[in-house]
Amino acid sequence: MGDPLRLAQVLTNLASNAIKFTRSGVVGIRAQISERQTDSDLVTFTVRDTGVGIPEDAQARLFEPFEQAGSSTSRQHGGSGLGLAICKQLVELMGGQLSLASVVGKGSSFSFSVVLPIATGGPVAEELRRPPAVQAGVRVLVAEDNAVNRKVVVALLERMGHQVDAVTNGEEAVNAAATGGYALVLMDCQMPVLDGLAAAEQIRAAGVDIPIIALTASTAEEDRARALAAGMDDYLAKPYSADQLANLLAGITSRRSSAQTEG
Repeated sequence: MGDPLRLAQVLTNLASNAIKFTRSGVVGIRAQISERQTDSDLVTFTVRDTGVGIPEDAQARLFEPFEQAGSSTSRQHGGSGLGLAICKQLVELMGGQLSLASVVGKGSSFSFSVVLPIATGGPVAEELRRPPAVQAGVRVLVAEDNAVNRKVVVALLERMGHQVDAVTNGEEAVNAAATGGYALVLMDCQMPVLDGLAAAEQIRAAGVDIPIIALTASTAEEDRARALAAGMDDYLAKPYSADQLANLLAGITSRRSSAQTEG
């Protein structure tokens, strides 16, 4: 038994990176039991590639937010470098550590080990996947440029019973919000074309009054203050759980409903 959502997010992010940096050769994903115990197993997951590799001096800072192996990386391959930082946090939330072995020109191997309890029988899988009860049936706009993170949040919201539309940059978010019909917006702060803060400001300037929740990898108080100053109602730090997302949505919709009733 484990957290299928976190495992999928980590493995998909690592595999996407491996594919992006491997023009030819092999990308492999492997899971194996490293140690058996009475009621749990230590399972090691490895994603390896035969791509460009990562210089040794860049490896130590690679798991920091917005870091990449070199200045030319974003020009050649795109991306902000945020995915590995989120992978590291997710693995640590599961009680493991994400490690890297790489040789320039020969490829890279990312691996992590987590202790997973052994299922004792019964329909546990569906119970583990059941999201917390929240108000269902609302229409949500998700603005997120990272494909993996976008898939995860859309899947979470749909499992909660919501209807979801997704866009990939702030400009698209502004245009979509202007059409109306959304109960709330989940807005990534780091996006191309127009970032989340600027998009929120434009939505408010257009007179659109819907809850906007910032999605950010930063937990700094000044970043939260900037999000609120831009017109956002709250923020959610990545990586977040289904419970955290559901509770925040419930709180936002409840506060908005109370305010409209009082008004």
